Amino acid sequence: SLAGTPIYSSWLLQETRMRLRKMLLSESQQLNIAIIGDSYTQNASRYTQAVAATLQTTYGLAGVGWIGFGWYGTASGTWSDGSQPTGVDGSVRPDLVTVCKIIGTWTCSYNVGANNTPSLSKITSSTANDYVRFTVPANHDEAVLYYAGDGTGVIAVSWDDGSNYGSNINLDTVGAANVSLGEPTTGTARIKVISGNVTLAGVDLRSDD
Repeated sequence: SLAGTPIYSSWLLQETRMRLRKMLLSESQQLNIAIIGDSYTQNASRYTQAVAATLQTTYGLAGVGWIGFGWYGTASGTWSDGSQPTGVDGSVRPDLVTVCKIIGTWTCSYNVGANNTPSLSKITSSTANDYVRFTVPANHDEAVLYYAGDGTGVIAVSWDDGSNYGSNINLDTVGAANVSLGEPTTGTARIKVISGNVTLAGVDLRSDD
């Protein structure tokens, strides 16, 4: 294709087109897409939600993907349901992930390359029982937690909005890492601080469909 035509350098998208065609033919295939940009990209209401929803409606939903816990800037405070930091990452599908809240005395490191996390932001708390809370839509097979810390953090996960928690999970890798939280239950999840310095980036909700 030439510059000025509807699709520039379309030959570079051969594998993308192959995967999309396989999905239309009901063959076993997935396509993961990462959208890189500034706040216009990060803010789902601008264009990313529409793009994701259109593709997922046409080709199928293999999970809502990334739900980020960080936010714009580095404001710190004591966060509650009624007092949230501005610009929490959340999900590209806020129509499906209707809850993403930061509860407690979390601080944020934002737009620093050394964060080495999917959205270049991470939040930290060392206060026991501080937690993050997010919606888990139906039909997800795995939740992968991304974190970056000093190796001291310990967390616990609830899939029923805090009524019951599973076993403690040690975030014992120094630096950036991820850990599977297993198969999530539809509803509202919480990840809470048990002890140590807990530094979280977000979760990736995946589906085998």
